[in-house]
Amino acid sequence: MSRKIRNWPEYNRSLIKRGSINFWISTDVIETWVSQKSRLGAGRPEKYSDQSIEAACMIRFYFHLSLRATEGFISSIFGLMNVSLPVPSYSRISRRMKQLKLDCTRLSNTRPTDIVIDATGVKLYGDGEWHRKIHGVSKRKKWKKMTLGVCPKSHEIIFNLTSDDSIGDVTLFKETFNYLPRTVKTVIMDGAGDTHTMYDLAEEQSVKLIAPPRKGSVYRIGADRTRRDQYIREIRRLGNNEDAFRTWKKKHGYHRRSLAETAISRFKGILGCKLKSHGLLNQHNEMVLKSLILNKINELGMPQRV
Repeated sequence: MSRKIRNWPEYNRSLIKRGSINFWISTDVIETWVSQKSRLGAGRPEKYSDQSIEAACMIRFYFHLSLRATEGFISSIFGLMNVSLPVPSYSRISRRMKQLKLDCTRLSNTRPTDIVIDATGVKLYGDGEWHRKIHGVSKRKKWKKMTLGVCPKSHEIIFNLTSDDSIGDVTLFKETFNYLPRTVKTVIMDGAGDTHTMYDLAEEQSVKLIAPPRKGSVYRIGADRTRRDQYIREIRRLGNNEDAFRTWKKKHGYHRRSLAETAISRFKGILGCKLKSHGLLNQHNEMVLKSLILNKINELGMPQRV
C-alpha cells in the first residue's frame, strides 16, 4: 500500500524547479563556460570547458533532445538570458563528450556507511512493443547492463558500472566490491549476491553483506562457515517458512534494497529506457551523466512518506 507524502509543499516546489533552465545552466556554469586555456592562447586550445560540455549533455539527456536540437536549445536560452557566450555545435558536443574524463565510481561526495546494489538493462536499439505486436517479428535487441550503488539515506547514486548484457549479476556484484567507499560497512543485494564467494569477499573487506538465502539452502559446518551460514541457521530457527523470511528481512533491514529499485525506476522514468549514444565511450559517459542528473535532482528535495 502506498504511503502519503508528508512534505508535499517542499516536494512540489522541487518538482517545479526541475523544469527551470536556471537550475541546469547556473551562474557557476556560465562563468566556466569558456575554457581557461583558450584565454591564455597557448597552441590550439579547446574553446569550451569540460563543464560546458557536461552541462550541454545533461540538458540534452534531461530534456530528451537530439544533438542538433541541443545546439538550438542552448542558443535560444542564451539569447533569452542575454548572455554573449558561444554555443558548441552539435558535432563538437558529440566529439567532446567522448573525451570527458568521468569517473563512474565517484558520482557523489557522500561517504555512506550502507549501500544498496542492484542491476538492470538499458536498451541500445531494437523494435518497440507496438512493432512486435503488429508484425510479430523483431530484430535482435542490444542492451547494456547498468549496476547501481545507491546510498539508502540520501538516495544518491554512488557508482554506476556499465557492462555488456552477457555478463551475469554475480560477476558484476563481485566487481562492485572494488569500488565501495571505505566508509561502507553494510552492503545489501538481492538473491544474486547469495553465494559463498560474495560473503568471502565481504569478510575480506570487513563488510557486512545482507542477501536473502535461497529457499532450501543448507548451511555448512566447519571452519569455512560464512555469515551466509549464520543467516540460514537463523531462518531455520524462525521456522524456515515465509514468515521466517519476512522476520529475517525486517530484522536485518533488507527492505532498504527497494531503494535501488526506486533509483532504477526513477532513472528510466525521467531519462528513458534507451541510450542515445552509439560509441562505447559515449555510452559510458551517458550513463555517468544521467546518474549525475538524478543526484542533482535529489538536491532539490525528496518526498518524505508516512
